[in-house]
Amino acid sequence: YRRVLYAFRSDYFRIGAIIHNHMEPIQNIIRESNYKTGEKISRVPHAAFCALIVASLVIAGLTISADLIPPLKNWLKGTFSHHWIGKGVLALAVFLISFLISLSFSPTERRERIALYSSAWIVALSTFAIVGFFLYEAFFLH
Repeated sequence: YRRVLYAFRSDYFRIGAIIHNHMEPIQNIIRESNYKTGEKISRVPHAAFCALIVASLVIAGLTISADLIPPLKNWLKGTFSHHWIGKGVLALAVFLISFLISLSFSPTERRERIALYSSAWIVALSTFAIVGFFLYEAFFLH
């Protein structure tokens, strides 16, 4: 029993070391350099996370607003041939503008980590807001 447990534990740690060693080149591709060296951090991931936050809020806002305000939905249909295409085009435009603006900020390790976790939470909350709105509309308004 102890031999099996010891073999399992040693293989587990060996696999963890292999995964860690293979992730390091990917992290170096994403960033210009490693945080440990104190060198410059790439602005691109930080800008992408910030733009993702803004774009997901715009998508959630447009989706809920278009259902509550019929003229907005009609404008999106008339301008872009379908309201979902309009939301996508506007979200892409907002993402690109936010990305370009965010490129001017100089990220630190802390800011990049905050932007990463914030973007994950904001996307999740935006998704829950959209789903919650449609469930509320389906079950309580009609």
